[in-house]
Amino acid sequence: MAVMALSLFYALNATAQPVRDSDEFDQMSAEEMAEKQTKKMHELLNLTDEQKEKVRKINLKYAKKFKKRRESGAKNSEEMREHMMKLSNEKDEKLKKVLREDQYTRLVKERKKALHEERRRREGKSY
Repeated sequence: MAVMALSLFYALNATAQPVRDSDEFDQMSAEEMAEKQTKKMHELLNLTDEQKEKVRKINLKYAKKFKKRRESGAKNSEEMREHMMKLSNEKDEKLKKVLREDQYTRLVKERKKALHEERRRREGKSY
């Protein structure tokens, strides 16, 4: 279930890339995570230089929060999921202030697509 919470977090915060195993993100620093997210968002949304810098700062702030929470170890997966959703909602509010309406709409659309692809990928796995 913790992997599902991670998948949800990254599907909500990444872009069109399906979520891979959480190991990749566990190995990355908050700075690396933020840079990767910012690069994907820049490519997807054609951010201006000003937007890119603001988005990078937002991504870094929330990557640090996520990493700190992840390293502290949630007591249960439901707690982790709730915390990830809270962080995601907070981050979205910040992004809405930076992105144009059409950019934000596209970001949401791509997140939904990524989450759907991740669910399909997970369902196809044999456990």
